[in-house]
Amino acid sequence: LLPGEHDVMVVLGIGAACLDLIASVSSYPNPDDKIRSNTFVTVGGGNCANTLVGLARLGHKAVMVTKLGDDANASAVTKELEEEGVSTHLCRRQQGLDTAFTYIIVDESKATRTCIHTPIQEDVDAAEVRSHWLDHVALVHSDSRHTLAAIEIAKMAVSRNIPVIVDMEKPRAHYKELLVLVDVVCTNSRFPALFSPDKSCLQEQMLALLQVGRAHTVITTLGAQGSVLLRRKSDDGTSISPEVEALIPEGILSHTEWTSPDGQESFDIWRCKAWTPCSIQDPTGAGDAFIAGVIHGILARLPPPQWLLLGSKIASDKLALAGARAGIPRKDELPAALLCP
Repeated sequence: LLPGEHDVMVVLGIGAACLDLIASVSSYPNPDDKIRSNTFVTVGGGNCANTLVGLARLGHKAVMVTKLGDDANASAVTKELEEEGVSTHLCRRQQGLDTAFTYIIVDESKATRTCIHTPIQEDVDAAEVRSHWLDHVALVHSDSRHTLAAIEIAKMAVSRNIPVIVDMEKPRAHYKELLVLVDVVCTNSRFPALFSPDKSCLQEQMLALLQVGRAHTVITTLGAQGSVLLRRKSDDGTSISPEVEALIPEGILSHTEWTSPDGQESFDIWRCKAWTPCSIQDPTGAGDAFIAGVIHGILARLPPPQWLLLGSKIASDKLALAGARAGIPRKDELPAALLCP
């Protein structure tokens, strides 16, 4: 899959890659206000692209599939990804299109960000997907953009027993056709409610989402409140090592066993509190960084609660610097025990 590399297992990601224009302000403006930014940066962004950068920093090979314009912004996007070790040879560049970009306003007083996204005018088409893209691929990741192409890639992955993980924040066209093909769903606290609007209990909403397709795990991120993982009972190991126990903050992780309301299925539920950050400068991309930790956990065959711990630690470190990627730690900046079974 990678030019000149034929025996390397890689993560294939399909989704958003764009430029982020990030202005940090003391507080979010009121209508008709004129305010000044405290800082301003232009950096690479896009959910899937951010996650692949996180994986590259953890030592994984990663390949990006997206569509870009044939413009200066596209060159900036691909240059930054290549410098991070993410291959862009499957990024489709097309004349007449404008590479996606996002205005981001960071409210320093509340540690929140507001995103105004301008998407590219055209998605990667399903007809552009080629089966050889999945040669030597260990895992497929989708952020649910370029949905029809993502569905085609997911179908090919399922036929080859390649795991598929999706980051799904809101309903998009054809999203249910993608959802039924994935093994792991990462989402926010609002999306599961769409599948069980009459339920107020998060775990029942997550169960309704899980039952849509073939997924064995749903992970919901809760911002400063941490994350929750719901997983069908299996024979896989679920205990973290004493070395990991020794380095994590006390009380950060909890586990319960749960039976569905109809009594038909049993589940493990892990809750992980947010790892306390050293500082918070910009929350942009924290969820994307978290997912990089989850994917590393899957590839390294870590127990599921360790997926949450690693994702939480990576997301916490990311918060310290502006932009979606600058704060994402590299492999040697993380505790070795957290990265290994």
